Amino acid sequence: MTKRSHLRLSYILLVIVISSQLFFNAPFAYAATTEPDKPLVEAISHYMKISIVLIGFDSKFIDVDYLKGNLEYEIHPILQAYEISHGSVYHLVYDIITADQSFTSELEDFLASITRVQHVPKFLDSHNDTDLYAVIDALSTEDWLHDHSDEFGGIPSDGYTLLIANMSDLSSHYHYYSIEYYDLDGYSKKAKYYNAGVPGISFPIVNWMFSWGGRYRFYYIDLSAGDPEYDYSGTGHIPMQCLEYENRTLTRTSITEYVSDYAAEAVRNLFAPSYCYSPTYSMSYDISILLFDNTSRITSSNYTEVINPSLIKSAFENLVPNSSWNVELTFKSLRDDPGLYSIIEDSVVYDNWTTGYEGDKLHVVYFDYRPIYYYLLRNFHNYVDTSGEAVVLPVFCFVFSSAGNLGATWKEYITSPSRCDPSGLWGVALPEMALISHSERDIFAWGYCLSHVVIHEVGHMMGLMHPFSYGLTEDYVSSAMAYSPYEYNFSVFDRDAIKRGHEDLLRALSNAEVERTAELIRGILLVSVGLVVGIVISSAFWLWYSKRIKAAPPTFPPYPPRPIRRYCTQCGAEIPPFAVYCPKCGAKQERPIR
Repeated sequence: MTKRSHLRLSYILLVIVISSQLFFNAPFAYAATTEPDKPLVEAISHYMKISIVLIGFDSKFIDVDYLKGNLEYEIHPILQAYEISHGSVYHLVYDIITADQSFTSELEDFLASITRVQHVPKFLDSHNDTDLYAVIDALSTEDWLHDHSDEFGGIPSDGYTLLIANMSDLSSHYHYYSIEYYDLDGYSKKAKYYNAGVPGISFPIVNWMFSWGGRYRFYYIDLSAGDPEYDYSGTGHIPMQCLEYENRTLTRTSITEYVSDYAAEAVRNLFAPSYCYSPTYSMSYDISILLFDNTSRITSSNYTEVINPSLIKSAFENLVPNSSWNVELTFKSLRDDPGLYSIIEDSVVYDNWTTGYEGDKLHVVYFDYRPIYYYLLRNFHNYVDTSGEAVVLPVFCFVFSSAGNLGATWKEYITSPSRCDPSGLWGVALPEMALISHSERDIFAWGYCLSHVVIHEVGHMMGLMHPFSYGLTEDYVSSAMAYSPYEYNFSVFDRDAIKRGHEDLLRALSNAEVERTAELIRGILLVSVGLVVGIVISSAFWLWYSKRIKAAPPTFPPYPPRPIRRYCTQCGAEIPPFAVYCPKCGAKQERPIR
């Protein structure tokens, strides 16, 4: 290749590079992988309609415009464990409906028909001047409202309905809504104090409530339920009767604000919730449960009576029905694992003897969960197999002797005498695992077994938050994520939240992958365009350059000279061209002219 050809090729390549750069206005984009502790790679929007139905309220006491003004119209859910944005956003539209008098009367008649009057339970009568309460079955109320939903405007297909009622004329007694719960593990009914009638402790557990929902896409709050003389500071509920106490001024504004606060809490807690962790999607999940016993009362022949894999599997098949679920349960005596046993023994942060129900002597020992968690992290693969394709959700369950439990500690416990007793834990959901503990007394005295708390903590690992994160009223919901009920399944709000979280994740990853592919295709096309443009420009330039410069005429080597013929000056004979003497006569010749 000649020097001129090298120059021509270099020029073409330079034109291609410059031409390509003219078309590239952004770098390539590569998809990021969303992890449980990371937000989405791009914002995903949800548009949701919420109907708020006011039942039993005089329209002159509710300012609808002011009510709407006290509500949120854009909510950005967070990952609570990390206090960062999840990356999605809810756009909310509200429809305020006032139920007509005929529906209100129909509801009152139904509630009256299922109301029973009973004595006030001990844990509610400390500041009470009444002996009787009117008690209404919550499940029957929920079913009736679902069956009559058309009468209050129905339930939006793209949202939810919040029913806020004033049933103050229902009964001459203060009223509550109630549900009874039982532990479904096999050993519970064998417990020492099962059915002992200890309110709020022994089974059956009876919830005294003022709100309920979760089996259908609505939630019901009766603002007139409850006893105004009872201290509800731990429940977040204030019966409407309290608005007239303590010299409060009852105005249209104050009543509207009171109602709107309940509505705002329900929206945040149930309809547009945040997440504990970013929901992780998989076609298959493995819940790997390791049960460590330190009591000698649980054996290889009875451990499935305190934890039921089928019950757990059923709950999560209900939560994510399109994925396959496997629950693997392994039982082991804690003393058979010397390393773990030693760490637990060294993590004691509270040790005390006390007296329990009916004079039982209790040895209360709390084990700091943090060093146990750290040990299990360092030795994770000795306990859990993560080599398969399924997402593994590890659960470490501990049953401690007497009244022992895991404990949560923080620096304030060191010096504050009032907080020398750490908070006992039945469970904590961490990014890599769930740690669960029950005491010997929890199981064998009261009948609280392990399946329920496993469902609750794994629910957190899947991403679900507590339904009372933004207000305590919605703790009364048919969800294993709530504290007050003893549910083994998840509410429709939980299922919707997980479904949206999975869709958000898949949409974000899909969009990122599509964008990456589009950028790659765009890059190939632009390089091709640049190549064509470069060739066209360089060819045009070369044609122009060739015409501008005239080519020199070709030169050829000269023909050899025609031979010169010489003759002798004396005898006339022909002689060689450069001869000095005539070869015939010998006469000297003149020199030839060169």
